[in-house]
Amino acid sequence: MYTPEKYQQVLKDRHLAVQREQTVWFTEAVAAVPILTRLPVDFTPDSVPFRDPETGAFDAHNHQTLLACRPRSEDGWTP
Repeated sequence: MYTPEKYQQVLKDRHLAVQREQTVWFTEAVAAVPILTRLPVDFTPDSVPFRDPETGAFDAHNHQTLLACRPRSEDGWTP
């Protein structure tokens, strides 16, 4: 049994653990350094909620940006 405060902390800790695991995957599989543009927008993700190990496809985002990758296809892709 948890107090409401303790339960909120448990949920927050779980969420942060998932974010850490996702960020480690992105660092190992995509880029280990911050991804910056000429306009200094930091694409370094806080979360990688979707990834497909078979194709390398992923969606990654932080509070300001979204970065996605899909395999090439002759059918095209609508973001």
